[in-house]
Amino acid sequence: MLEDVTFDGNRGGAGGGAAIVGAEVAMTDVAFLENVAERGAGLFIREGVADIERATFEGNTANVDGGGVALEDAQVALYDAWLSG
Repeated sequence: MLEDVTFDGNRGGAGGGAAIVGAEVAMTDVAFLENVAERGAGLFIREGVADIERATFEGNTANVDGGGVALEDAQVALYDAWLSG
């Protein structure tokens, strides 16, 4: 469980803020801000399961796809989420 976490100003190939591959995760009160990546600048999930509550995705930039979030064979539930920019 990730709770009260901010991923801010990170860079990566897939998942500038965070990458989840083949795992199950729950997140509450998280923020993905101003991250940069090829895919999934804020959050990238491949073959995983995520339950995300009270999340902010703002100002993330992807060069290919998924500025805020990119999914590849993933299951995601978003509750009370804000996606912007």
